[in-house]
Amino acid sequence: MTSPTGTWTDVTKAKTAAPHMRGFSLIEMMVVMVIVALMAMAVTFVIPDDTDEGGADTALALHTQLQYAREYAMVRHAVLALEVWEQDYRFVQWKEGQWQPLSSRGLTPNSIPQDMRLELRVDSVDLLTQDDDRDGLFQPEDDGEGRDKKARESGEMLYIFGSGGLPVFNLKLINMMDAGAVSWVIESVDGYELQVRSNVD
Repeated sequence: MTSPTGTWTDVTKAKTAAPHMRGFSLIEMMVVMVIVALMAMAVTFVIPDDTDEGGADTALALHTQLQYAREYAMVRHAVLALEVWEQDYRFVQWKEGQWQPLSSRGLTPNSIPQDMRLELRVDSVDLLTQDDDRDGLFQPEDDGEGRDKKARESGEMLYIFGSGGLPVFNLKLINMMDAGAVSWVIESVDGYELQVRSNVD
């Protein structure tokens, strides 16, 4: 708009012009840096070391395999077992009067880290041995050369039946290098439900 004597000054626009933008002060920047440093320290404290993480991964993998072995046994109405040594394990199936190793995907033999040890404790299976259909299942085999008997003696057995049931058991994954490190436990207290936990739970 223009006046008779010239152009009107846009007073409103001048008044609403954006104010001068101010930057962060040195104190504000220092406060932010301190907060970031504290957050980084907190994250460092909660990250587990490689040993604990490796033990957890091994325990979870074995727990998953046991769950799959139960499903495998139920679908095929087969009798399986987990054979455990100190540093490795495998799944076997009772077939044609003897234990035969399984090589199905998900049930292949596995080893654990060198600084770990497996320790299996199984409650008595005396009641299960009374079933005539399982005659000879719990006794070492003897083929005249002693090969099967030797293999049976070298590993502890956790039986998995066609019903999906199994004995009450406790399988520990122990760190042999550090007594204060976390140990992991896979167990069943009722013969059906499987759980995995650490010794600090």
